[in-house]
Amino acid sequence: MTRIIRHRNKLFLLCSLCCLGLLLAAFYDATSRESSFISPAWAGDRMAPLARAKDRQPLIELHSAQAPACATETAPQHASTQLRRDGRWLIDPHGRVVLLHGMNAIWKTAPYVPPDSPEGFVAEDASWLQQQGFNAARIGVLFPGVMPRRGQIDETYLDAWDRIVQLLADQQIWMLFDFHQDMFSEKFQGNGFPEWSVYKNVPAAHKARHGFPRNYLVDAVQHQYDLLYKNSGDIWNEYGQAWQAVAEKWRAQPYHLGYDLMNEPWPGSDWMTCANPLSGCEEQDGKLQAFFDAVRQDIRNSDLHNLVWYEPFLTFDFGTPNHFGKDAGHDDAQLGFSYHSYCLTGAALNMAGITGLPGCKAQHARVARNAEKVIENMGAASLMTEFGANQDLRDMRQATEVADENLVGWMYWHYKNWQDPTTQSQGRGEQSMFEDDADLDTARLAKLRILSRAYPQYTAGIPQKLSFDPDTGRMAYRYTPRRSSAKTELFVPLEVHYPWGYRLQAEGVESVEIAEDGRRLIVTEQEGACEVKLHIHALQAG
Repeated sequence: MTRIIRHRNKLFLLCSLCCLGLLLAAFYDATSRESSFISPAWAGDRMAPLARAKDRQPLIELHSAQAPACATETAPQHASTQLRRDGRWLIDPHGRVVLLHGMNAIWKTAPYVPPDSPEGFVAEDASWLQQQGFNAARIGVLFPGVMPRRGQIDETYLDAWDRIVQLLADQQIWMLFDFHQDMFSEKFQGNGFPEWSVYKNVPAAHKARHGFPRNYLVDAVQHQYDLLYKNSGDIWNEYGQAWQAVAEKWRAQPYHLGYDLMNEPWPGSDWMTCANPLSGCEEQDGKLQAFFDAVRQDIRNSDLHNLVWYEPFLTFDFGTPNHFGKDAGHDDAQLGFSYHSYCLTGAALNMAGITGLPGCKAQHARVARNAEKVIENMGAASLMTEFGANQDLRDMRQATEVADENLVGWMYWHYKNWQDPTTQSQGRGEQSMFEDDADLDTARLAKLRILSRAYPQYTAGIPQKLSFDPDTGRMAYRYTPRRSSAKTELFVPLEVHYPWGYRLQAEGVESVEIAEDGRRLIVTEQEGACEVKLHIHALQAG
C-alpha cells in the first residue's frame, strides 16, 4: 500500500507540474499569435516548379559599411579538417564559425543500425538532407551494437554504420556519434544498454511494463541508474572501451563532430530533487560528470582532438538547471554541451494528440538560458541536439526561434520514424519528416517550411544576431568580420521559400558570388567593415 501511495504522489506531482507549466505558458504567451501568411514557395502542399527559381537570378544590393575603419581580427585556424571549439563557437579549419542545422538518425532496436533500404538510409537520404540545407546528423552508434557481449567489440556492426558515415561525409554533413539510451535497456521497454550490463539485483523488474515514459517511475529502472553512477560492477570500464572502439574507427573522419556520451541520462531514485526548477541537483550532477569524465579519458586514449559532448539529466530538457563544470579539474579544450529542449506541457499533452499549446517559447528560452550558464562553467561549445518529435508546428517554430536568438545550432528529432519505441509521438509516426519513411516524395511540407531555412552555414566572423521567418522567408543576419582563409557562406532553400527568386541586401560587403543556382551565397566583406548586415527577402510572382 505504501508503494502505491508513493507512486500516486509522484504521478500527482507530474500532473501538478504540467498544470503549472500550462498556466505559466498562458501567461508568457498571452500576446503571441500565429501568422496566417503562407510562404510564396508553396501552393497548398505542392512545391512550386524549381524552374521558376532557376530562371530568376537573385537580386543583390550592396551598401558600403558605415565608417569602415575597424581593424579586422584574425580567426584561429587548425590543421584538421574537422570542427573544433573556439570559445562558445564551433569553427572549421579556416577559422569560420559553423552553424549546424541537422537531423537525428537513431535506429533504437536490433540490429541498431538503419537498413540499406529506402525505409532505412541510402544515398538518396544523404542527398535529400544536403539539398534541404541540413549540414549535421546525430547518429546512433549504440552500446549494445558496439559491445553485444561484455568486453567484445563487434567490428561488423561498426562496418555497417560506416556505410552510412561515408554517405553523409560525401554530402559534407557533420556527424555526432551518439550512445543513445532511454529507460536504460530493452528489458524495461527502453533501449541503450546491452542485456549483459543490466543489473540483476534490483527490485521488481517485472513491474516495468508501463511503457515510455512511465517506466522511469518504476523502482527497478531508477535503481539501474543509481548503480550505474556508483560504477557498480565496474561498468564504466566497458562503456569506455566501447567508446574507445568508436573513436578508433572514426577519429580521422573529416566530417567528425564529436562524441555524445549518453543520451538523456535519468537521475535515478533522486529524480524529484533534480526536477526542482530553481536549484536542480548539484550532487547528482557531480556523479554524472564523474562518469563522463572517466569515459572521456578512455576516448582521449584514442582521440586527443575531437569534441566530447556531455549531456545533462533528462529533467534539464524542461527547464531545470545543471551544474557541470563547477569543479571540473581538467584542461580539455574540446568539450561540448549537448542539450535538448522540450516543452513540458506540450510534450505531456502531445502524447494525447493535443498540439499548438501557448507558452512553449518561454520554456525553450529558459532551457537556453540554463545552457548558456553551463557552457560558461564548462568552457564548452553548445548544441541543441533534440527538439520536436511531433507535428506541433508552433512548438517547432518557437524552438528554432529561440535557437536563433541564442545563436545556437540544432538537430531536429527525428529524420524518420523508424518504429521508435520511446517517443512522445508513440505509435503515430509524427516525428518523421515523411508520411512514408520509404518515400522521400512524401515529405511533410509544413514541417519542412520551418526547418529548411536560409541561414549562415559558415561565417568569417563572430555572429551577433540571426532571425528567420518561416512564413515569409525573410532572413536577417549580422556579424563582426574576422580574417579567415575562407569566406562566409549562406544556404538558401530555393524550392521551399523562394520559387520566384529572392533579394539580398548586404551592408559592409565588397562582393557576393552566386553559386549552385542561387542556393549558396559566398560573401566577401568590405575591408575595414566593423559589421556586416545581410537581409534576404522572397520575391513575388511577376
